[in-house]
Amino acid sequence: MSINQKIVYSMFFRTFVPSLVSTAGLALGGIADAVVIGNRMGVVGLAAIAFTWPIYMIFNIISVGIGVGSSIYYARYLSEGKVKKALSLFNGGMIFCIVSGILIALLGIRFMPQILVLIGAGAASPEVSGLTGEYLYILFLATPVFFIRMLFYYLVRADDSQLLATIGMIIGNVVDILLSCLFVFVFDMGVKGVAYATVMGTGLVTLIYLTKMFRKTSILHFTRQKPNIRSVWAAYKAGFASSSQYLFQFIAITVINQLLIRTGGQTDVAIYNVITNVSYVVMAVADAATATIYPVISTFYGERNNRAVTDTFKLACRTTILLGIPLSIAVFSFADDIAMFFGLRSHLGEMPIRIFIFSILFAYGNLIMSSFYQATENAHKGAMITLLRSFIFSIMFAFLCTLVPGSTFWWSFLALEAMTLICWCGYGAVRHDMYCLSIHNEDERMELIITDKDVGLNMELMKVNEFCERHGADTKQTYYVTLVMEEICSAIILNAFQEGKDKYIAVVLYVREEGEKRDFVFSVRDNCANYNPFAVESRQLRDLDDDEAVGNIGILIVKKKAKDFFYRRYQGFNTLVITV
Repeated sequence: MSINQKIVYSMFFRTFVPSLVSTAGLALGGIADAVVIGNRMGVVGLAAIAFTWPIYMIFNIISVGIGVGSSIYYARYLSEGKVKKALSLFNGGMIFCIVSGILIALLGIRFMPQILVLIGAGAASPEVSGLTGEYLYILFLATPVFFIRMLFYYLVRADDSQLLATIGMIIGNVVDILLSCLFVFVFDMGVKGVAYATVMGTGLVTLIYLTKMFRKTSILHFTRQKPNIRSVWAAYKAGFASSSQYLFQFIAITVINQLLIRTGGQTDVAIYNVITNVSYVVMAVADAATATIYPVISTFYGERNNRAVTDTFKLACRTTILLGIPLSIAVFSFADDIAMFFGLRSHLGEMPIRIFIFSILFAYGNLIMSSFYQATENAHKGAMITLLRSFIFSIMFAFLCTLVPGSTFWWSFLALEAMTLICWCGYGAVRHDMYCLSIHNEDERMELIITDKDVGLNMELMKVNEFCERHGADTKQTYYVTLVMEEICSAIILNAFQEGKDKYIAVVLYVREEGEKRDFVFSVRDNCANYNPFAVESRQLRDLDDDEAVGNIGILIVKKKAKDFFYRRYQGFNTLVITV
């Protein structure tokens, strides 16, 4: 395995494993309402919960959009050393969540009767309609908390705190489940109980994430940086390629609920609720992969590291399939037991669940491809995939399948996912481009690997010099670029390389043109112990021995001559970004 592949594998799995735990916990927390209510209230309770899903989709349109988009831009800004811009984005995202959350809450409470009619609950029995209204009233009151929780979740992960993000999600979901059981089975609070439990669990997660902002070592924290509205809007547009699926799902679920309540009654709506919850479990692997793709590929893409971008994408596909297939087989095998676990009668949901499982592999491909585009500044392509699978084909096949007598509606899941993937692969085949993606020009960048402290550096310096000359750098700029390379790598070798350890430095050097300015940007990553070359100050040299003092003089020159420099410990690596 090459060093570049080692870096990809390390960064991918350091993010994927806690992400998988988070998505699995989120899935279990999501199905808690249905399981508790289904066992307590049967089909009536399941139908009431099913009618609330369109409102959750509205929440996700906003919260996931700003969360995903902010994490993509936040990771990209940090990979380019733009800390102030990243924190300005965070401040803007907070204002966005608070204002939009209050607005949605006011509108939801004011127009509750109309909303119940819109989502299909108005056509159900008075009991189901009343239960749905009780749940939604509590949900709307807590709207800002849901929005802030999602923003915190994505940014905490992008700030190299995947463990905190995972722990917070697990604790919140466990509390949600325990409170749901307490409120429903002990205090007999019905749907109000699960609504209160969901809100309290969400609030607890938000408070846990809030502790991140007060850590001294955290880059992500509250500052007085002026919110950048343009950055917030750009972030939301990037995240909308992901959250747009919820807009389409809002329309699709609303239409499907209306169709099912008229063709199959409350029973089919209840089954649809169960399948939706099952999908959260089997799709947790793909959700973890996409949650990994956003920060990792965004980081590599910001560094112009084309090989790492495509290697990460392929690794995400392999990992998802390897874990997802056994999980899908298990759900298929125990479909009837799963349906009964949600409170349905024996054999009532067995066939629909098994039909749904046939669509999973296609869904994995669609979801991963969409997230790949979002992380590489091709959000419009990700949005197109989302439009096809979550809206156009979803509604089209739902209508077509309900026209055929019998239980044919459930085949619409397979049809929409397969058709989306077929259409997109066909588009790629016509363009002769598997990724349908134009990534950075290879001629504008170079990769260097230093693995030995005794040999190799001089040869790499010659390559850097040739690269600068080829891209029109004058003698002065070429000298400083070469100086930066030599001093940074020498400092790492001298202070961080350890005897008998497999240590290396991976350098990406690329050209960045802004108007008439041409900058050369270093992205340096090493797997040594924590070491920040820029931490040295001139006043500290007197405390060092002669050899160390001489070795650090070059770093002071680099700090003075570089336009920008930035260090952070990220994903187990020392990461430097230097602009000359």
